[in-house]
Amino acid sequence: NATILLPILIGMAWISESFVALLLGEKWLPAVQSLQIFLVSFIFISLTNPIAAINNAIGQVKYQTLIRAVLAVFLIIALVKLTPYGIEYSASSVLVYNLLMFIGSYSLLNTRLNFGWFKLVETLVPPLMMVSSMVLVLYIIGYYIELDSMALLMLIDVVVGGVFYALLLLMLPIRKLSFLRNRILRRIGFTS
Repeated sequence: NATILLPILIGMAWISESFVALLLGEKWLPAVQSLQIFLVSFIFISLTNPIAAINNAIGQVKYQTLIRAVLAVFLIIALVKLTPYGIEYSASSVLVYNLLMFIGSYSLLNTRLNFGWFKLVETLVPPLMMVSSMVLVLYIIGYYIELDSMALLMLIDVVVGGVFYALLLLMLPIRKLSFLRNRILRRIGFTS
């Protein structure tokens, strides 16, 4: 999930200003910060859902539901209290909810399967490094190339970011990503 969804969500956060300006117009630019917060929140959702499914599959349904229920109460209270201060506060409440859901679900998984937090970090480091490299390349391009056209800038960011990330995925000899890399190479016909 992280290998596929991180570049999409971080990439969307990167182009969010251009995206909002082009799709909704300049008057919606104040919504960019909230969109970026929601996109970070979606990262935690994408990581939590498989963990929660595993918890349910190994018989931890009761505790997984309890975590979800307690955090849902927290989210409702946070939304009621913070929404009057602006959408950024609501988005931040959703982000904290999803972060806590991720931590709670993974902690529950650890009680039964004892993976440890180091295993999680070890799994997430390769996609995080590749996404960081992608963002660095996009930053450098944005620093040296000034364009008046937001549409062209967004197109360049999407194409360069996507191609750069795909090349990293296919070319870096990261053992943890070999299954995905080999599957992609088979699909596009480079291996049998």
